[in-house]
Amino acid sequence: MGILRKTKVSEKVLEVLEHQRHPVSVNWLLKTLATHKLTPNKTTLYRLMEKLLVLKKLSSFSINGVTYYEMHENHHHHHHHFYCKKCEQAFCLDTCIINKHFSNLSLFLPNKNFSLESHDFNLFGICDSCNINTRESV
Repeated sequence: MGILRKTKVSEKVLEVLEHQRHPVSVNWLLKTLATHKLTPNKTTLYRLMEKLLVLKKLSSFSINGVTYYEMHENHHHHHHHFYCKKCEQAFCLDTCIINKHFSNLSLFLPNKNFSLESHDFNLFGICDSCNINTRESV
């Protein structure tokens, strides 16, 4: 699982992800690849994403049952995301509000026998583009 086969699809996926500023889903990737006349099977694309995760080229997170992927090198630091409930796109937040404002998260645990390994924090709402489009259509 450690070697990535060089195919037209894998090369295009890497190229698209390297230029993407926001995390993307497999469905978004399938639509984007189709514009380049590439139509991989969804399962094949999931396998490729899994391989890229193992190779630490990507990081991933899930919101509402959808997994989003982003190039690991584009986001070196720990961060969270804003999820637009209208267009279902995820956007990176610059900092971790939790680490910035809470120095000891263990204080929030039910008791001292719990041990904290990580945390997850996402914001949900309507993105700027969807807000503008909503105002223009009224």
